[in-house]
Amino acid sequence: MTIEPNPEEPIEAEVVAEAAGEHQAEEVFGVPRRFGVGTILVITTAFGLLLSLLQALGAPVGVVDFVVSFVSLIGAGQMLLFDGTQPRRASLLAGLIGLPLLLGLTIGFFVPHRGRNNEIVCPICAAIIFGPPSGYLAGGIVAGVFLIMDAIEKSLSRWRRENKEDDD
Repeated sequence: MTIEPNPEEPIEAEVVAEAAGEHQAEEVFGVPRRFGVGTILVITTAFGLLLSLLQALGAPVGVVDFVVSFVSLIGAGQMLLFDGTQPRRASLLAGLIGLPLLLGLTIGFFVPHRGRNNEIVCPICAAIIFGPPSGYLAGGIVAGVFLIMDAIEKSLSRWRRENKEDDD
């Protein structure tokens, strides 16, 4: 006995593909290469929230500087690398370069050297390993800010259109 598919019921693969198509992002979000005053306000607000969170967690000033510098490097990487078209790859690359660079600068300026290279080499190696995932995470948060901003802009423009049609 064979079971014939019912032509009126959609096949599971088609249903999954249909559902995935509806929820896939049409565009990749990252830091735009050009932006206006509204975007600058959003970036300022996002950094204000980050600074407030770090202060609420009781982070020392050096940690705050490090985190803000790293997130800024990731944002700059999304904007400048690969012509701004591949923010995920740019975040990975910026993390790979940025975390060891910032850690090296921090160690170089603030940690007294007493001839022990292992105190420098081990953290830099760890930063090379954890830089790309950290960059990807920071890049996702940065892109999320712009995704939320885009969603708000779209809903506001839709609301304005609806109100304009109601007025006419």
